[in-house]
Formats: sequence, structure tokens, C-alpha cells
Amino acid sequence: MPLIEREEKQILVEEANERNQTRILGLPAWLVCVLWITIGVVAACYIEGWGVDTAFYVIVQIVTTIGYGDVTVQTERMKIWSAFYVMGTLMLIATYVGELLDTVLSAQTAFLKRRVAVMKKNSEPQTFEDELSEFTKDAESTIGRILPAFVLYMFFVVSGTLFYGYYESCSCSYGVTAIEGCKEDTIDQCFATGGATKSWAEAFYMAVITLTTVGFGDHSPKSRNGRVFGCFWMLCGVAATANLMGYVGKELVEHKRHRKHLKKVSYPLFARIDSTNDGELSRNEFRHFALLRFGMVSVEDLREIDALFESMDTDKTGTLTYEEIARACDSPADTSTQAPGQRV
Repeated sequence: MPLIEREEKQILVEEANERNQTRILGLPAWLVCVLWITIGVVAACYIEGWGVDTAFYVIVQIVTTIGYGDVTVQTERMKIWSAFYVMGTLMLIATYVGELLDTVLSAQTAFLKRRVAVMKKNSEPQTFEDELSEFTKDAESTIGRILPAFVLYMFFVVSGTLFYGYYESCSCSYGVTAIEGCKEDTIDQCFATGGATKSWAEAFYMAVITLTTVGFGDHSPKSRNGRVFGCFWMLCGVAATANLMGYVGKELVEHKRHRKHLKKVSYPLFARIDSTNDGELSRNEFRHFALLRFGMVSVEDLREIDALFESMDTDKTGTLTYEEIARACDSPADTSTQAPGQRV
């Protein structure tokens, strides 16, 4: 197996392990989500007096941030509780956003690993056919990562379109959203008495608007079965959409970095890193060069690090002792175990 393929498989395995180990407050992330939704449903049933199906339907809208607005909170107690529940939901979502950012940032390291593997491989003579093969493999690898996520997303779009386009082509709804005077003994009667209608185009529109969490509210599930189906469809569909967007965003970031790295080496950058002006980079200087070149840090980041070094180097020796680092970075209680005199 080629070295670069082994590196890619290793990275994919590591990312999968990280996702499987995602925990919130020491519990598996999926279990926290289930408990959070259950708490919301129970509270909505008890405080607002909704049925389980309606409470589940509203809580799913909150968790997925869709917010159709067709069923709203009425009592003051529920409004106060909902405000705190929404804030807690945003914190829960922020955890996953943070995880996504970590994944994107780790892609930078993954790219660097692949570049090193490619450079090692390119040190050997390579024919035009070999280069073309590598380009084809990269393209196939990108498609292979995005295609399954796209197929899963389209499954939820199509299933939502078919279900609501057929089952809710016309509905009188029920409960707090029941349409007064509407009768749905037959489809024709439902249309004639002012029932809520959905054409196939509107069902497709509602599916996409829902799964992208835009949730305009002009079209939403109306029937009891439509809302029960919608609870599970929204939860899984929004997750599939986020998964697709995550893969696409990650590939775009990596592709942008790849194009940037294919450009010629910038001599001004080389000269800026070459602090001794001898036309050569030491190991430490090359580390700075590589971090900038591969976009893992910015020039501003390095300047801030240098400024931090200058502020910590109180005796202006050009080096830092453990005592100086501990005094600047640790609390007073943590500096008791310091080792004075050891310079870095």
C-alpha cells in the first residue's frame, strides 16, 4: 500500500476514534442529547399541558433550531422555562460547533502529514503516469468522502418530499393549529373547506428549508402522523445536513490550502524567517517557515509569541528560566515546585 494512502487511512481512523469518544459532562454525547430532549418533552407536557406528540414536535424544533412558529408557548411559566431551555440548547450546540472547529483545525495537521509523505515519495523518480495517477486518486478520495454524506442528505430530502407531498397534500391539522370549519373526509372536501395544502414543489421546498434549519414557517407538518414522522425526520435530517456541510467545508478548506501550497515558495517569507541572514534556515527557523507556509499559524501569531517572550524575559538575557515562565503563566500556588536556574 502506498505511503500516502496509509497516512490518509491512519488520519481517518484517528478522526473516527475522536468522534466516538466525544463526551459532554463525562457522558456520551448522544446520551446527553436524548436526556436533554426527554427533559424538554416532560416539562412541556407538565407545564404547558401539551400531548407527548405536540411536546416532542416543539422540543425538536428548539433543538434543531428550525422554529416553524406554528405551535407556540402560551403560559408565562413555560415561556420562562423555555428561555432557559433555549440557552442550554445553544450551549449544547456550541459543544458540537467547537468539535467541528477542532476537526477543521486538525485537518491542517493532517494536510501537513500528507505533504511530508508526498515529499518523501517525490524524492524518488516519478513518471508522468505516476503524477496523473496521484491526481486521480486525490479527486476520487474527495468524492469518496463527500458522496456518502450527500446521498444520506438527499435520502432525507426525498423521503420528506414524498411523505409530505403525498400524505399531507391537504390537511385540516389538529389541536391548537386546527383549521376551523375544515373537513377532510375526502381530499376534495379538504380543499373545498380551506385545508392546508402542499403541492409536490411545496413539499420539496419545505424539506430543504427544514433540513437547513431555515424554517420559514409558511409550510410545516400539520397532521398528527406528519408531526410524529417529522420529529425523527428533522432530528436525523438536520444531523445529515450538518454532516454534509462539515465534509464540504473541510474539503474546501483543504483544497484552498493545497492550491496555496502548490504556488512557488515566497522568498520574502524565507528572508523574514532567516534571522541570521546567511541564506540558510536552521531547524528552529524552518519550523517557523513550515508553520507559516502551511497556514498553521499567521505572522501575527508569531509576533504575539515573540512579544510574550519579551515580556517574560524580565532580565533581558534572551533566554527564559523555568521560574520566569512559571511566574508569568501559573498561579502563585503552582510555582512552589519550580526549578529555578533552568533556562529554556
